[in-house]
Amino acid sequence: MMDSTIAEPLGADDPQEIGSFNVIGLLGVGGMGEVYLGASDKGYAAVKRVRPRLVSSERFEREVGILYRVPAGVGPRVLASDGTAERPWFATEYVPGLTVDEAVRLRGPLPAEALWLLLAEAATQLSAVHAFEIVHRDVKPGNVMLVRDGVKLIDFGIARAADQARLTKGGGGYGTQGFSAPEQQAGDEDVDAPADVYSLGALVLYAASGRTPGVVPDVEPLHAVDADLAAVIGSCLATGPGARPTAGEVVGAARAHLPVPPPSWPSEVMSRIASRRAFAATPVGKLETVPPPDRDADPTPETAPPSAALPRHPRKRLLLLPTAAVIALGAVAAFVLVPSASRHNGAAHPSDRASVSVEPVAGATRTSSESPSRSASPTAESGRPTPVVPAGTDTTVPPSASSARSPSAPVATAASSAAATRVTSSSISGINGSDDPAQVKGSEADTSWVGNDAACSAWLDDNGSGELAGVLNTSLNQSCGAELYRSDGIAYTFHASLGAAKTSFISDVGHTMWICVWNASDRSDEQCSARFAMNGDTPVKE
Repeated sequence: MMDSTIAEPLGADDPQEIGSFNVIGLLGVGGMGEVYLGASDKGYAAVKRVRPRLVSSERFEREVGILYRVPAGVGPRVLASDGTAERPWFATEYVPGLTVDEAVRLRGPLPAEALWLLLAEAATQLSAVHAFEIVHRDVKPGNVMLVRDGVKLIDFGIARAADQARLTKGGGGYGTQGFSAPEQQAGDEDVDAPADVYSLGALVLYAASGRTPGVVPDVEPLHAVDADLAAVIGSCLATGPGARPTAGEVVGAARAHLPVPPPSWPSEVMSRIASRRAFAATPVGKLETVPPPDRDADPTPETAPPSAALPRHPRKRLLLLPTAAVIALGAVAAFVLVPSASRHNGAAHPSDRASVSVEPVAGATRTSSESPSRSASPTAESGRPTPVVPAGTDTTVPPSASSARSPSAPVATAASSAAATRVTSSSISGINGSDDPAQVKGSEADTSWVGNDAACSAWLDDNGSGELAGVLNTSLNQSCGAELYRSDGIAYTFHASLGAAKTSFISDVGHTMWICVWNASDRSDEQCSARFAMNGDTPVKE
């Protein structure tokens, strides 16, 4: 059931549909419009609907245009938009996280180690944006979202790219009072990256105190929390743009003060993030929601006789969409689409390549999906050594795969389908599951967490044609192993020591598939994903 920690219930005046999205909740209301939680046959989305009298068509088109240019990983992807609608709108992935404002309201000011982490992560994202010659111009607590593995920047409503024309008249301040740089408050339309760095300093000052900074920010109280942090923030808040460090320089200073491995967000914040991630993993077709008030209902209905009065409870509805159950995407209002710069949280540099070994194993069985028993490797059970094949080598699972297949496998076709299936794998650049657009949401399995990083992660990718692949990502310099399973007896093992590895796509039609992951040095911490079957060409959790 979706509750108010995910989204607020709809009111009588809220829409029930926007474009192809069913509106199921309200995520937020701002000066320019509303952000709704939407659902479609592709999953969940944050749908922003603007007020035309406040947002010109030119400004709307500019905002959507910028979203497509923001580097991947900085915020969620754009899914759809319509600037010709009576109320223009655009939709992005739903990202399960908390804004800095929400986090501070939830648990109060953040501790020093979380402040350093916030500074490092937000500066990393701003550095990536600035590299594309985009200035956000409205970095504030409501526009920076804390997620499990870092932060996301959201709401590029007044952002500006270097090649875009001015849309506001000079002479008037813009941005958010307390967080916008002095040059913005003076109405300078030609503000550049240093304005974002100033806002970043004000953001951390807010997170440390819970109070909006004044026109002349007071950094002195921060000295009592962490003198080194106060010195860095003081430089960010310099009055002159040229006196401020670049976002990249802030990243270096902040990372130098983070322990290795880095800390995670406070427990209260991580708990709320976890609950929103659990919601995002709920198949759309299985989500119960409370319907909005009936606009046509009689506001003063007849009162039943006392003897007939019974306790009444809100009606629940099961959200049914044209294409059965679908998997959630993942995040709250934000935006992107371009290769991301690497981060300490598991995404390797594009040049980093995985060291992969491939071990095709026949006859594997599993008895559990989300909470698998800690059984020995199928390789060990077979009683013979597993052949090791160079990465990228085609491997055909032999007919004997059917001899020890899962009890749920189709008996009549298991041997023939397994024999006809060729599985290969190859190294790829490191990638976080949340940044993989092909990820089957809800399919990620992670080993032990250290700070914001899982040492080893694996998940399923979907190509939209009824086929799935396995992805293995490494972090913290770990060597990891994974095994891709199909219910007719296919079990395909592969490893990565740096970066990530991915298998070829194989059909999941008529079967179920899942993936397990472990630390190469200790398989006792093995974790397995849920099992997924196909409904048409859509993978659905069993």
